Amino acid sequence: MQGSLVTSDGSGVAIPVTFTLSGATDKTVINIQNAAGQVVRSIDAGAKNAGVGRVNWDGKDNAGNVLPAGTYSVAVKATNADSPVSVSQQTTGTVESVSFDKGYPVLNLNTGVSVPVSDLLQVDSPPNTSKP
Repeated sequence: MQGSLVTSDGSGVAIPVTFTLSGATDKTVINIQNAAGQVVRSIDAGAKNAGVGRVNWDGKDNAGNVLPAGTYSVAVKATNADSPVSVSQQTTGTVESVSFDKGYPVLNLNTGVSVPVSDLLQVDSPPNTSKP
């Protein structure tokens, strides 16, 4: 989905952060913000090629402490030779339900995030968990 929110379960398990860059970068920084808008973690992802980029956030703050469960905002700042590079951000989750109360379909994800279906970018099938 298009979006800039990720949800941590408070366990310190890696959380994927996905974004698309319009061009190559020499510096890419991912800032994780809490509900109050404070940056709790900055991740220097270094140089990246144009296209889809992905880093894993370990659910910790800059001091290495596991942050509490909740929804966090992600802001990606990308530059090349000190000029900004355009970034679009994505979020992932499992669709738990679809609602139509706003007059259009809204996907309600297991991460607590709700997005209009028009923000849907890709659907993956769940892993096969059946046993032979």
